[in-house]
Amino acid sequence: MLLTRGRLLVAAAAISWSLSGFFLKAPAIQAIDPEARGLLVACWRSFFAAGGMALFVDWKQVRWRPGLLPLVGFFAAMNILYVQAMTSSTDAGNVIFLQYLAPFWVLLGSAFWLHERLERDNVAGIACGLAGVAVIGSAVIGNSQATGALLAVGAGVTYAGVIICLRYLRDEDPGWLVFLCFVGSGLVLLPFVLTQERQLAGEEWIWVGALGTVQMALAYGLFANGVRHIKAQEASLISLIEPVLNPIWVLLAWGAVIDQRTIVGGGLILLGLVVRYARAEGTPCSNIDDTGARRRERLGWGLVILSAVGAVLMFQSGAPQAWSWGLFLPLAGGWLCIFEAWDRTCVFHAAFSTSEVAGAVCPIDEPQTAAQAKLQAWLLTLRAVAVAAALVAVFGLL
Repeated sequence: MLLTRGRLLVAAAAISWSLSGFFLKAPAIQAIDPEARGLLVACWRSFFAAGGMALFVDWKQVRWRPGLLPLVGFFAAMNILYVQAMTSSTDAGNVIFLQYLAPFWVLLGSAFWLHERLERDNVAGIACGLAGVAVIGSAVIGNSQATGALLAVGAGVTYAGVIICLRYLRDEDPGWLVFLCFVGSGLVLLPFVLTQERQLAGEEWIWVGALGTVQMALAYGLFANGVRHIKAQEASLISLIEPVLNPIWVLLAWGAVIDQRTIVGGGLILLGLVVRYARAEGTPCSNIDDTGARRRERLGWGLVILSAVGAVLMFQSGAPQAWSWGLFLPLAGGWLCIFEAWDRTCVFHAAFSTSEVAGAVCPIDEPQTAAQAKLQAWLLTLRAVAVAAALVAVFGLL
C-alpha cells in the first residue's frame, strides 16, 4: 500500500511539474524583457512556492541537520542553471528534456551514495528514457543552442542531487525540506533581481504566483512525500512523464507545434515506463531450467544482432526509410525471447514452458494463476513490441 501511494504521489507531482510550459509560455510572461524574464520568474516563483509550502510544514518536527546543506545547495544550483538555460537561445522544450538526463545521475548516485541495488527493470527503463532525451536533445548539438544545452545538462545533474538528498532525508518532514529549498533558492537570486530596473507588474504577478504555488509548491510537496516510500531510481523514472506532458499542455493552450523529434523522444520516455512497470505479479520459481532460459536469451540476442546488421546494410545502401520496418518482426521476436528468458515469475513459465516447470511447484490449474500467466504473456509481448517499434523509429530519423 505504501509503495503504491508513493508511486501515485510522484506521478501527481510530475503532472504538476509538467505545467511549467503552460505558465512560462503565457503571453503575460512572454511580454517580459528576455534579459530580465528568467531571474524575475525564478526568484519570485520560489518565494510564492515557499509561502504555499509554509502552510503544510509541521513546524514541531522542524530540526536542523548537516544533510540539509547539500539539499539546499543542489536546489539553488538547479534553479539558477535552469533559469539561465531557459533564458538562452536554446528552445524551452529542449531545455526541459535535457534536464531529464537526471535519472542517469540518480542511477549512479543512489548506487554509490545510498547503496541501493541497481535493479534490471530500473536500468532498462532509464536507458529507454535517456534514449528519448538523446533524440530530442540531438537538435542542439553543434549549433548556437549548445551553451544552453550544457546548462540544461548541469540542471539535470543538480536535479539528481535534489532527488538523492530527499531520499537520504526521508525521515524529515517533507514540507520542511521543500520549504527550505524554496526559501534558499529565492534568497540566492534576490540580490540580482533587486538590482534590475525591470520588475513584475499587474497580471504578471498572478501568473508567477500561480506558477509558484501550483507548479512548484504542490508538485514538490507531493514528490517529497512520495519519494519516502519508493527508491530514488524509481522516483526519477516516474517523473519522466513531465517532459512528455509539458509540450502537450503548451500545444493545447497556446498552439505551439510539437516537433517530430519531441514525439519520438516522448514515445521512448513512455517506453521506459512500460519497460519498468509492464509485468504481472507472480511467484518466483526456483525450478526453471536455466539451460533453456539461456538458450532462448542467446536466440533473442542473435535476432537483435541480425536486425542491427540489416540496419547498417540498409543505411549504407541508401534504402528507403520505409524498408526499416522490415526489421520490426525479427527485433520484436528477439526482444520477446530475451524478456522471456529474463523473466523468473512462475506463472509465465507455467503457461509457456510447462516442460521446464514442475507441476507441483506451479499450480497452473488454478484460475487466478492461469489469468496471471496470460496477463504476463501479453505484457511481455507489449514490452518487446514497444522496444522494437522505438528502435525502428529512431533508425528512421538517422
